Amino acid sequence: MPSPSNAAGEPPEKAFDFGSEPADQRPSSGWKIGVALMALVVALQGAYWLRGIIAATFPATQSAILRVRRALGCTVPLPRQSDQLALESSDLQFEQFDRLSLTATVRNRAMIGQAYPSLLLTLTDERNRPIARRAIHPQEYPGVQPTGMAVIAAGSTLTAQVQIDGRLLGAAGYEVLVFYP
Repeated sequence: MPSPSNAAGEPPEKAFDFGSEPADQRPSSGWKIGVALMALVVALQGAYWLRGIIAATFPATQSAILRVRRALGCTVPLPRQSDQLALESSDLQFEQFDRLSLTATVRNRAMIGQAYPSLLLTLTDERNRPIARRAIHPQEYPGVQPTGMAVIAAGSTLTAQVQIDGRLLGAAGYEVLVFYP
């Protein structure tokens, strides 16, 4: 029986030629530069995408991030994990002339700093039905300046005390929620 090489008409003494030994297989310097540039681009994109988390986690980077933000005209969204915020205490005092004073303490349970949250105050009647609702934003917290890169540090608390005009509402109770708009 003829061998497969004989069936194809090739002489049995001639073996298949794989060519000469390959030359040096190391990548050229052009490939190395291209890969390095691509890695740099990916790192810069990651830094841009995570700029808020980087600024909150590493406060030393804030000045550099602010300079880049001004140069590029972009914003730096600080972390906003509302599920990691806990309302530890709240107190609503009815003061003179139907003025209300709300004091709320919010704890950041996250491992990183977060943007200042807003508070949602709902005043209720005797049957616990809402009669008035108001969102209180960080810009309204006296003594707190939530500008730039200010955050509630990881594991720390924020105490906000806000004066509210509650004239003629006849509120009997209240509820406070912490949220990000």
